[in-house]
Amino acid sequence: MKNTNEPPIHIDQQVDLLEYLDAVLRSKYRLLIAAIFSAAAVFGLSKFVDDKFTASGIAAVNINENPGGVAPESYRGSDALELLEHDFIIDVAPSNELDRLLAKLNSFEFTKYFIDKRGLLPMLFPNEWNAESASFREGFVPDYRVATKIFREEHVGHSHDEKSGLLTVYATTHSSDYSAEIVNHYLADFNAFIKQRSVETMNSRRDYLERRLSEVNNIEVQRSIYRLLEAQLGVESMIHARENYPFEMIQPANPPLYKSYPSRKKWTVLAFVGVLFLGLFFVIGLVILRKMNAALSEYKARVGKVQAKPISGDEVTSQTFEEWIDK
Repeated sequence: MKNTNEPPIHIDQQVDLLEYLDAVLRSKYRLLIAAIFSAAAVFGLSKFVDDKFTASGIAAVNINENPGGVAPESYRGSDALELLEHDFIIDVAPSNELDRLLAKLNSFEFTKYFIDKRGLLPMLFPNEWNAESASFREGFVPDYRVATKIFREEHVGHSHDEKSGLLTVYATTHSSDYSAEIVNHYLADFNAFIKQRSVETMNSRRDYLERRLSEVNNIEVQRSIYRLLEAQLGVESMIHARENYPFEMIQPANPPLYKSYPSRKKWTVLAFVGVLFLGLFFVIGLVILRKMNAALSEYKARVGKVQAKPISGDEVTSQTFEEWIDK
């Protein structure tokens, strides 16, 4: 007859913490040795990784995000200009002027301009550059799409603090002096880039005005064109006179004293702690597997005894009745 008071076999039938603690204590030296050797291996392998240095500088944004308007307090042009003349000569500042400038700072056009001006292609493609001949290997043509992607993702970046309005620019290279040099030239070259584009726009407008001046014969229209040309000359003078527009470097980058990558100490500590915890989980897992094997062996032995024992008709009826009640 089946003994209903006998508890079923489960793996967690008896949870003995001392058993796990004993297994951990018996393996403590092996765990420590494995963690130490792993940390030493990680530290040794990190020596094969090239050091990188990150320099950063802080710049102020010298723009006026007020788009202006026709109201006296919102009018940004000179009082000597009519509204249409002002709109033709002086660009109206859009409400998202800062966002537009940051987008230009991260654009493909300026990045390509900066790479060419500073000769950064050898740094971006070091495996393809031959230092002895000062040229790329035969058959290699630099792809500026790849170059700008590497430049923005691995070497130069910027972040804007909306609360203070300051712009932080950082650069990472294999030389501390070179990182600081790139940061200090980055915004200066962007200012020159913006000035160059503004001058090109002014030249196209002046060419248009001079062409119209030669086409018209009306004295009043010619006076209006001369008035625009005079204002155009003033705007061009302002563009060439501004040295810190739109960004002014207020804290230039200095060569960093310490490398930013790789963090050998951090890697070593993480490797030591990680291997130690993995070893603890492994030891506890072995104890659980051993208990599972013991429980399965006991279960198989008990089932074998029950199958070998002959069962009478009364016992079968009683067992069937008990199973029906249990259900």
